[in-house]
Amino acid sequence: MGKKNAPKYMKCPGNETFTYCGGCEGTCKMQFVKCPTECGSPRCECLAMKNYVRNEFGICVHINDCIN
Repeated sequence: MGKKNAPKYMKCPGNETFTYCGGCEGTCKMQFVKCPTECGSPRCECLAMKNYVRNEFGICVHINDCIN
């Protein structure tokens, strides 16, 4: 499925983007993950291409802001 704008009811928090083909995301503890090739459910995801991952509170933060 090609890229489309998020449905009006789906607003993503800062540093996240909507995707119709949800995948897996990195976290502060495991920044680089190997994701399966099949699509998951539509959802908001961290901006991985800009080095954002989920912290322990579920918030997308830049990898430099992770507390080790």
